[in-house]
Amino acid sequence: MIELDIDGAIAAHLEWKKVFVQAVEQSNAAHLEHVTVCDDTKCVVGQWMGGDGQRYAADERFQQACDSHRLFHAVCCQILHLLLAEDFDSADKLLKEDFERVSQKVIAQLESLRAL
Repeated sequence: MIELDIDGAIAAHLEWKKVFVQAVEQSNAAHLEHVTVCDDTKCVVGQWMGGDGQRYAADERFQQACDSHRLFHAVCCQILHLLLAEDFDSADKLLKEDFERVSQKVIAQLESLRAL
C-alpha cells in the first residue's frame, strides 16, 4: 500500500503556478502537455486517489479532496487552452483569480488528508 506524500503533493501543485506564470510572462505554452495538465488521473495525486487512496473513499474529506483536485485540473486546462490560443491576458486573469482560489482549496483538502 502506498501512502501519499502530502508535502510533496502540495509542492507539486504549487509548482503549477510557477509554470503558468512563466508561460504567461514568456507568451509560450508549447512545453506544456495537454494530457498532463488536463487529466487529473495522470499526476501522482490523481493516481493515488484512483488507486491506493480508494481505501478512504467513504470518508468525506477524501471525497472533497478528489473533487477539489479534479476542479484544479479543469482550471489548469482552461488556462492551457487560453495560452495555446495566445490569449495571455485572459490566462493571466484566470491564473490570478480562479486558479489561486482552487489551488488554495486543494492545499487545504490535501492537508485534511493527514488525519486519515
